[in-house]
Amino acid sequence: MNPVNHEQAGRQTAMLVRFQLNGVSSATKRRRIARAEAVGEGIWKRWQLGPRRWRRKHVVWFLTHYLKDRTSSTQYQYWLTIRFLLVALDRGHWIPTLRGPWIRPNHANADESSTGRLR
Repeated sequence: MNPVNHEQAGRQTAMLVRFQLNGVSSATKRRRIARAEAVGEGIWKRWQLGPRRWRRKHVVWFLTHYLKDRTSSTQYQYWLTIRFLLVALDRGHWIPTLRGPWIRPNHANADESSTGRLR
């Protein structure tokens, strides 16, 4: 069923993650569910599509455009949530093709040399 508004899209997306979070702390669950809702609402507001109708381009748009003003660590947290969502949607085969700066958090890269080691 396609959601009729962004709130319903967010709830549907959160339900996909909710069942995969056994054994994690309640704070982690709340954050992951909130991010899943934001993903669902963001994609719905742009294309009016629920999670079951997403295509790869919708997820790429969310990661590149919707999150462009967020910190790299926030982008990474959304990436982890999107990975959960893609597996729940039986679209885990998209994960290797979704490459971008969001796949690694950049915490203090100013102190790293070109080899990636701390000075």
